[in-house]
Amino acid sequence: MNAPSEPRKQGRPSSGAAGPESPGSTPTGCEQADRELAAALAGELPAAANLQVTDVQSVELACPQGSVGAMYRVIDAGQSGTFSAVIVQPDISPPEWSNIPAGTQRAESIANDGRTVVVLSEPRLDGDIAPFGDDVQQVANELARLF
Repeated sequence: MNAPSEPRKQGRPSSGAAGPESPGSTPTGCEQADRELAAALAGELPAAANLQVTDVQSVELACPQGSVGAMYRVIDAGQSGTFSAVIVQPDISPPEWSNIPAGTQRAESIANDGRTVVVLSEPRLDGDIAPFGDDVQQVANELARLF
């Protein structure tokens, strides 16, 4: 049986990577996955995630200019979705994304250099349970400690 492809939320590119900016578009960060952040994120998620740094993808959400991000597709006890981290420059407010599924778990922590680490666990479908959702604050705190 073939499963239907993952539905996209408004504002998310279907490829999982933001394209080049067009004239008049709002500049965003996170167009490419940050390898250092990807390695740290993979190291902080539970072993059950079975992540390889080579599995990293770009964050599917618009990020403030100068931000870096990394995202993994994960499955936790049968619940699938994405687990993302975004690091936002000091003095820039972290985004309040409105196009994320209901059931998303979010946590923030401040790094020593003043940057904000935002961690999101998004379920694949609205209302599902976010994979590793109970771990988002711990992961945010650990990533902030590392960066």
